[in-house]
Amino acid sequence: MGLCMAGITESAPSPFFSAEELARIGQWSMLLRELLKGKGDLWNAADEALFARLQHALHAAK
Repeated sequence: MGLCMAGITESAPSPFFSAEELARIGQWSMLLRELLKGKGDLWNAADEALFARLQHALHAAK
């Protein structure tokens, strides 16, 4: 199953972002997750699943 989000795919390097940019996106997403997790309705199971998919795609794209 291929995930395509903002030009990031599981099977190929991103044509839109450099490796350094992908690392920064990963850092931003982790920071956002930590900020929102404690805010109740601002972070839910669907967000957590999306975060996991994004992290997987970022690691696969490196």
